[in-house]
Amino acid sequence: MLLRHLLRPLDPTSLLLIAVFTAGFLIGMMGGFPAMVLSLLLFSWLFKYAYILLDSVANGVQDTPVLSLEMLNPFDEQRPLAQLVICACVGWLCWWVGGWLGAALGILGLLYLPASVAVLGVSARAVDAINPVALTRVITRLGGYYVAILGLVALYALTILALEKLRVPAIIGLPVTLFCILSFFCAIGGALFERRHALGLEATHAPERKQEEQERERSRLRARALDEVYAEARSGNLQAARESLLRWQRDTDAERFESDAHFFFTRAREWPDDKAFTFLARQLITQALERGKTGTAVELAAGIPERVPAIVLGTAADTLKLASLARAAGRRSLALRILTQFERRFPNDAQLAEATTLRRELER
Repeated sequence: MLLRHLLRPLDPTSLLLIAVFTAGFLIGMMGGFPAMVLSLLLFSWLFKYAYILLDSVANGVQDTPVLSLEMLNPFDEQRPLAQLVICACVGWLCWWVGGWLGAALGILGLLYLPASVAVLGVSARAVDAINPVALTRVITRLGGYYVAILGLVALYALTILALEKLRVPAIIGLPVTLFCILSFFCAIGGALFERRHALGLEATHAPERKQEEQERERSRLRARALDEVYAEARSGNLQAARESLLRWQRDTDAERFESDAHFFFTRAREWPDDKAFTFLARQLITQALERGKTGTAVELAAGIPERVPAIVLGTAADTLKLASLARAAGRRSLALRILTQFERRFPNDAQLAEATTLRRELER
């Protein structure tokens, strides 16, 4: 999973940038004060872009950022300078301590360097990037991803060293080196993105963010659909209200149907119009029975007396079925109430005897 992140510098945008930086560094290698200044500027721009690339990958952005004029502003992005100061201070400390202890500190600093880059990339606070507690926490929560990043660092370091030892021409060695640098930052950003939940990070372009936005939009449209149903039912146009309700629920899956039904029912209980509420309650219960959501149908029926005293359902078959379901669910009083309404509304129905028998059994 980390592989797709560390290969990000192979996309056209990054390859074009690598080509431009390669040309700039080749010019800088010609010598002289202007060439030295150009090389320093290129190094500054390169690592500024690397941190911006890290941000992009860590936030789940699919499009690779393009180097812009704002990124060239020397006062805009200070993270590369902060990281350079941190590395210089650690290096000086290792030199000052010296001996085996200084060497051990140097190795420890190298092991913590990716974590420092990650923390600085996320928080942009230099003090966090040197906090051992914060760095250790990041390493622990990245887990296997951090081990992979350390392996990647070793691989890239050996690759760059091999290019130097083999005296590979700069026109080949520079692009490879630039790729390794950008890929390293992409790998860190990718690890942060993949482990964002463990790290407590909120990626701006994470799938869950997109899902939340879609759910908010769906909730807004659902509320609008309910308003349409209410307006039509209140005006007496029950056929139009039924069609509006069915149109919304036509493509609704089983899980969303239940949540939608509870939402519609809860909101409808606040309607001032009893007839509109009764109509919607009846429609929702009928649809729940048709979809096999018997538990939802019983729950909705149990909530009707809180709004209107009588449980007004649809057909005689649905009413009797709901009474049987309520009885099976242990809702004895609800089943009796439904059966009483059945006898009043369907006195000549063929299933009256069955309903009467069931009511008498419940009354014992």
